Amino acid sequence: MTSKSHDQEEHAPDTGRVSGGESGFVLFAVLVAIVALSALAVWITGRATSDAQTLSVEASLLQARNAADAGLQRVLAALADQEDSLRRGLSPYAPGARWTFGSADLRLRVRAESGKVDVLVGNRQLLGLVVRATISDAALADEILGRIDRLRQGGAVPESLIALFPPALRLGDTAHILDDHLTLVANQGGVDPLAATPLVRGAILALYPGLDAAMAQSVENGLLTADLAAGLGAMISQQRPLYTIDAQASLPNGIRSRRSALVTLDSAGRSARIERMLDLPPTDE
Repeated sequence: MTSKSHDQEEHAPDTGRVSGGESGFVLFAVLVAIVALSALAVWITGRATSDAQTLSVEASLLQARNAADAGLQRVLAALADQEDSLRRGLSPYAPGARWTFGSADLRLRVRAESGKVDVLVGNRQLLGLVVRATISDAALADEILGRIDRLRQGGAVPESLIALFPPALRLGDTAHILDDHLTLVANQGGVDPLAATPLVRGAILALYPGLDAAMAQSVENGLLTADLAAGLGAMISQQRPLYTIDAQASLPNGIRSRRSALVTLDSAGRSARIERMLDLPPTDE
């Protein structure tokens, strides 16, 4: 009896022990689980950081856009008040004004559409000079002028000058490079040289040589001299109450937003009606 019991104990399996192979497998499984959990933790941390950064950027973009919209309202308020402290800097003849809204620094500008060359009815030679002076790529300038010629022959009038560019270039900064010099809404053959950009004035003088001194004196005094008026003749168009107002907001973190509007002032210059709103790419100061 004792001998049989002893034999059974001698051949019974040891269920409490783990073999070397099994022990290694368990260790490997534990290591894999640790690595997987670590990778998951890193991914979750990275995703959380990325989401936080995305939310921060989106919040800054919204803040900059709201500041730019506030800038447009500030321009309208200045145009309606002769005594406003910013009004002088927001004259169509001035380079612009600075304004602070919260933490945003804003550049505000007003441009008279009568100071631009009308794409549809403006002097064709002047249009060619302005486009070629603005667009350094000769092939692109030729393509834009071809599109202008087709518009002048009765093509459908687009809402903005972006349509003058090839589709591949309409989303970049280049698409707005002509905005300060050309217009689709002035509906006048001539230009108000006092409200024109230096580039447009230079193009005018290229067509009418010998008027440099008269142009410089007129711009300095803010009044057309008799010599300039006589020399330019029909090229001159008086200013109309149609303006583009522009506000670019810059935040301390570098996020920027630019908003623009086409507005019409009433005859007394006391109130403005917004005709069209535009989102524009920010420009370098």
